[in-house]
Amino acid sequence: MLGETCYAPVATTGAQTAPNGGACDLGRRGEDAVAHNLEGRGWEIVARNWRTEVGEADIIARDPNQGRDEVTMIEVKTRRSCDPDVLPEEAVDAEKRRRYALLAAEFMRRNEGVIAVRFDTVGVTDRCNGRASLHHVFNSFGSDGR
Repeated sequence: MLGETCYAPVATTGAQTAPNGGACDLGRRGEDAVAHNLEGRGWEIVARNWRTEVGEADIIARDPNQGRDEVTMIEVKTRRSCDPDVLPEEAVDAEKRRRYALLAAEFMRRNEGVIAVRFDTVGVTDRCNGRASLHHVFNSFGSDGR
């Protein structure tokens, strides 16, 4: 993956918990933790779970270092801390990257003021104790999906 990275511990308590504690719940807690962390660092959340017929962008946000005509689409991958050798953000495959490139084109078409989209990936490792490790990979792939 390209770009620089950032690691941060985050709290995952307070997120809605499904009765079965399944994958949807885990993913939602991860996305909530990432959104909260970004806002705490001065990012503006533009949209969450933005959907089109092509797919869904987990988080669309503005990095405080970006111009008003730029956004960042963020794919969040959350996993439990079972396997320390596999990073959650490595699960973003070529098909997911291709879909994000199509999502970006559609987002820019629908939002005339947006002329550039950056793609970041955030891996969240849930430690199952109300805490998680967050690994933010900036500019993790290009607009061509690579």
